[in-house]
Amino acid sequence: MATDEKKFPNFKANDYLAVTIPATQSAMVFRVKVRVNPEQMLQYGALPLATSDPALSGMDAATVSIPAAGVMPGRAYTAIGRGYSMALTNAYDATDMWYTNEDYRDRIFYIVAKTTPSFLQLGLEFPKGVQQYRFQRDNVMAGVGTNFGFSRGAIETVQFPNIHQSLRIGNDSNLPVYTGLTYQYNELIIETPRDPLTIYNILAGRIPSYRVDLPIMVQDSSIPIQLQKDYGYTGFDMTLLSTPNDAVTEYGNILKGVII
Repeated sequence: MATDEKKFPNFKANDYLAVTIPATQSAMVFRVKVRVNPEQMLQYGALPLATSDPALSGMDAATVSIPAAGVMPGRAYTAIGRGYSMALTNAYDATDMWYTNEDYRDRIFYIVAKTTPSFLQLGLEFPKGVQQYRFQRDNVMAGVGTNFGFSRGAIETVQFPNIHQSLRIGNDSNLPVYTGLTYQYNELIIETPRDPLTIYNILAGRIPSYRVDLPIMVQDSSIPIQLQKDYGYTGFDMTLLSTPNDAVTEYGNILKGVII
């Protein structure tokens, strides 16, 4: 996806956000109470690539060495996600700048990672260490380092408490390139709408909302465990959208246990 194909939002109070989990055909639904950060851009700097790091996986050769700090060699990719490490005093986790725990459950981060050059391949491990991109169910493993299944230049996600994510990068050109990483981010104080009909209308597209499809094609067992711990539910079943009465009844039952 080229960066000019999509305009990424900055949320305002009372906006709705639907975060879908394809593996379970379900969605988390939130109403934004307020966006905390007035400025939404964060300059990360060069990608976390160092000459002392292990060699990267090669698209043509077995491995490719990193030639200089922050430089992505040609025809190479990170087979393992590099994370979002940044030296931030008092952050929950120094190795993952977006990570929080359940004490932070009333806030989520909407994150767009944008790279230079914009032709770099980008993909997310969700959770960290789990490669999610598939084609024809599990027949073909796609993603960074393959022919398809990745974004270019920008990729969006939502950060939930207690779940680490990781960024994978690839350069399918022949040239080594100096890199840069900028984050567009929204720190959002959120709540779950308590009316099941509102939930239904959001997921059915009858109430305007913004939708983020998480790269979860294979449901890692840690994901529903953490969502249940954080929010008291693991998603609203989207397979019920063709039967409104059943959907509203089921969503009402789920809402009885919602925490935030």
